[in-house]
Amino acid sequence: MKKLILFLLILLSVNLVFAQRKVGSVATPYSITGWDAPYGVTPTHGFYIFTLMTNPGGYINLNTLHYSQLFDSLIVFTDLKQLWIVNDTLHFSDTLSYQGAFDTTSQYDTVIVPGADSLDVAVISIREDIPTANDILSIKIIDNAIIAQRPASGTSGLKYNWIWIRKYQ
Repeated sequence: MKKLILFLLILLSVNLVFAQRKVGSVATPYSITGWDAPYGVTPTHGFYIFTLMTNPGGYINLNTLHYSQLFDSLIVFTDLKQLWIVNDTLHFSDTLSYQGAFDTTSQYDTVIVPGADSLDVAVISIREDIPTANDILSIKIIDNAIIAQRPASGTSGLKYNWIWIRKYQ
């Protein structure tokens, strides 16, 4: 009997000495109660830095949460009307810019641009010709179309470029 009691006391002592104890709170994955405080934080984004061989506990999960929020703010959303990303490469849409020409001395040249809105911005310029007073260009945006305009008596076949900048509300 003495041996059994001695064995149980030794087993209990060994268990108390070598048993793994729970450290800190486990109420949420982000709880920092009871865990070792960080050594400091990074200067730019405030991520936690830990002393080696410490128990950071919930601080590690808080760092992961901060990383996730930072990465989310870096995501670029695009659409096919202006820009889009293909295999990590940014591409310009065919409707972002345009090269056109007036038919003979016509006054208007209209291009259908789905998504164009009167609040958007567009810039037009003449190319390959020296403009005359009758080649003063203007540009008008209506719903789903961009219209290049000039006086009707301008240079025959005048070529121009325009760029469209979509304004998101």
